[in-house]
Amino acid sequence: AAAVCYHDAAAQKSFIATLAPGASQWVEHPVASNCLDLVMDARGDVVSVGFNGTSFDASKIVNGQASTETISDNVMDEPSVAISPSGLAIALVRDKNFHIVAFR
Repeated sequence: AAAVCYHDAAAQKSFIATLAPGASQWVEHPVASNCLDLVMDARGDVVSVGFNGTSFDASKIVNGQASTETISDNVMDEPSVAISPSGLAIALVRDKNFHIVAFR
């Protein structure tokens, strides 16, 4: 399994493309935010973090279904995400007071 984030400049849209094990064709999933960090778990589920305007968002693909949720509006940069074998995702980012904050 594989996943990649990209921004289609012509369409002005961001996508996460996934490739299932043994597959020969990528599946595109539109997401609301840009992808600044991306991880995949052992089941092939994907989570990415990025910014959509001023909000910090997480986009996920679970069982082939994509969704995006806003995490916070009080952050500015340095996003990172990790995922555990059980599927728990932890996102780190720097808030507007220059403190590192975590979201799960």
